[in-house]
Amino acid sequence: MDAREAKRLANEHLRGSRLTASRASRHRDAWVVSYVDADNPDVMLDGGGLIVTMDGAVIDVSSVPGEIDRVLDERAPRGEDPDLPRDEAEELRALIAARLPWPGVLEEPVEAFAAVEQLRSAGREVFPARGLELAALALVPFQEVRVVIVGLDPYPTPGHAMGLAFSVPPEVRPLPAGVRSIHAAMRHDGFDPPDHGDLSGWARQGVLLLNRALTYERGRKAGAHLPIWRDFTDQVIRVLNERDEPVVFVLWGNEAQKVGALVDASHHHTVTAPHPSSRGAYRKASQDAGTFTTVNRLLGAEIHWEQAGGRSHS
Repeated sequence: MDAREAKRLANEHLRGSRLTASRASRHRDAWVVSYVDADNPDVMLDGGGLIVTMDGAVIDVSSVPGEIDRVLDERAPRGEDPDLPRDEAEELRALIAARLPWPGVLEEPVEAFAAVEQLRSAGREVFPARGLELAALALVPFQEVRVVIVGLDPYPTPGHAMGLAFSVPPEVRPLPAGVRSIHAAMRHDGFDPPDHGDLSGWARQGVLLLNRALTYERGRKAGAHLPIWRDFTDQVIRVLNERDEPVVFVLWGNEAQKVGALVDASHHHTVTAPHPSSRGAYRKASQDAGTFTTVNRLLGAEIHWEQAGGRSHS
């Protein structure tokens, strides 16, 4: 089944409503299809999307982080080999959940996943939850990336990391300092920030929220997993750099700005500013940098930054 067939099945499922399928992206052994109001296609909708499985089933799914994997895990065949110990079966399901969402573009980070699973097996607490490591890539198909915002690593607080750089689930309170600083920068640029820290609505508009290290081990210093993931996330930057369509790379902070060496500045754009979690004068500089208006100007199009959580503002 290809993306066109997945969207056709989704539209059959949506028949009788005002909704129409807008985008299909591959995730594991299924297609995730988003939809819009046919009368207002530019307005972001509440809720989630549809899962279209390879056998033609269409399933409504919410926008809760990890929900797509939960639904697919429930549908996954279990017990095919009765002699397979339960812990091995769980490990296999975890590997299936971690399949690369940009097939044919990236090589699967097998060694990185193995290193992280070894830590988990040793009882180390690793964020985000298993299956969310590649969430940023899963939400934005390769050809639809317009902007890349580069972070360092996931949040160190349980329940905060969701696989998207700088983003936290909508129920998280209080908001992390970095999110509060991002909101201040939005206000500086004339955008009304949401009352939460979920930035998945940016991803649905083609903004890849990519951490340089895709996991964080509780109790370690920031960036401790960078050696595990650097080759893979550098590969992500390189394949985007080789794309014909220009991309705007937003590099917040010293570590992110090292990515600039991988970007052809004659074809793509880079926007730099201090890291949102910086303190003192650097934080003020981050908030006053004009990042959001600069990105829209360079794109020649508009990212609706105020629609950070994918909620409708109509």
